[in-house]
Amino acid sequence: MATGTYSDGSTQNLTTAVTWISSNPAVATITQNGLATGQGAGSTTITATQDSVVGTTELAVTASKLVSVSVTSPNSSSKLASQTSVQLKATGTFEDGTTQDLTDSATWTSSDATVATVSSTNGVVRGVAPGTATIRAVFGSVPAGTINLTVTNATLAALAVTPLSVSITLGKSQQFTATGSFNDGSTQVLTTFADWSSSNAGVAVVSNFGLATSSGKGTTTIKANYAQGSTTASGTATLTVN
Repeated sequence: MATGTYSDGSTQNLTTAVTWISSNPAVATITQNGLATGQGAGSTTITATQDSVVGTTELAVTASKLVSVSVTSPNSSSKLASQTSVQLKATGTFEDGTTQDLTDSATWTSSDATVATVSSTNGVVRGVAPGTATIRAVFGSVPAGTINLTVTNATLAALAVTPLSVSITLGKSQQFTATGSFNDGSTQVLTTFADWSSSNAGVAVVSNFGLATSSGKGTTTIKANYAQGSTTASGTATLTVN
């Protein structure tokens, strides 16, 4: 991640705006989205450049071997309502005990696409019809990480945005979370799939992932909207910028 600090003390996430370079591509390569991939044991300097301003960090690539992959869900249960989505996470554990996020590096598959589909590149699962499907994350020759998801016909009843009321200083950002409650009593994190808006863009703007960035002093209402077929629910929160 590249974070820019400005002359007024404010900061901004510039990860996708900077130019990324690895000093030793034989050790690690890096994409223009800031994703570094280890190629061989050693160290390299990762450089991010925006105009004439440069930031660097040292990246060490070890020879430790991957021993297992686990798959987790942000939801408290393995239930998934049809016509909703969930972002799964794949975590690799290495022989030296370290772990690494492999979500965007693993290859994802579903045992039954008539029940649930999954994006092969990022682990986003979509419930299709009631039933059970096993979602697998494969990385190299290590046994795949799996999770069993039960797709239900539950209907969205309400959407809550948290934190409900929060204050930040000008130049800062606030991450909001959208959680859906369903008529079977289950809940799902829908943050990355909701439609987000700010009632006052002069105070703060909000990204598609629920990250509100302040733009001026005042108060604005942050709103999340989610549609499950013909059923729609909304939730709001209050953001004050001082």
